[in-house]
Amino acid sequence: MKKYRFFVNKNLLDINFYLFDDYYYKIRNILKLKIGDYVFLFNDIDIEIKSIIIKYGFNYVIVKKLETFFLKKELPFYLNLGYVISKNLHMEFAIQKATELGVTNIIPLLSERINYHLSYHLLEKKMIHWNNIIIDACRQSNSSHVPKLYFPVHLYKWIKYLYYLKNFLTITNIIFSLDNINNFKYLKCSKYVNAIIGPEGGFTKNELFFLKYYYFNQ
Repeated sequence: MKKYRFFVNKNLLDINFYLFDDYYYKIRNILKLKIGDYVFLFNDIDIEIKSIIIKYGFNYVIVKKLETFFLKKELPFYLNLGYVISKNLHMEFAIQKATELGVTNIIPLLSERINYHLSYHLLEKKMIHWNNIIIDACRQSNSSHVPKLYFPVHLYKWIKYLYYLKNFLTITNIIFSLDNINNFKYLKCSKYVNAIIGPEGGFTKNELFFLKYYYFNQ
């Protein structure tokens, strides 16, 4: 039986759920599900429920909860991924795979090598698009953990913030690069891990110096 999963930004402790607009359109008009068919709902707190369609109304569908599943985190630690913004498909692919891996947070980063202008309005539109990619990746990979996507920040600012957190938490900081990928299996991680992936052209010398100065391991 095919499993139909939908992300809902609401409390899943209720018994009946009203799904409107896009949910209704997809469930009734695209998937053509009928009363008595099953759908699975998940949110961003590692909960998934099995529910059954009990009624169609005008532009809404009502589903009734049957079972609740509490799912485990994909990773045994909290992983914050700082990813320098790349163009279009590369960025989308990275967000999709990071979500499937089970990262906790995704932080798009600005760096010295970004040589094109990103206005606030454009970043807002990209945020909506990237969030949709995250939700779709969760749905397809049967994951109930939805990573939090932060608004883009400059690399230097994020690193200084992480350095401040070291005063309160035991943190492992990692630079992902092709020349040290085999060393990660020997790395002993703390409960909180921050990983950073640079731009397609690599980090600049200034950025690498900055990262190492603030205790990022390569």
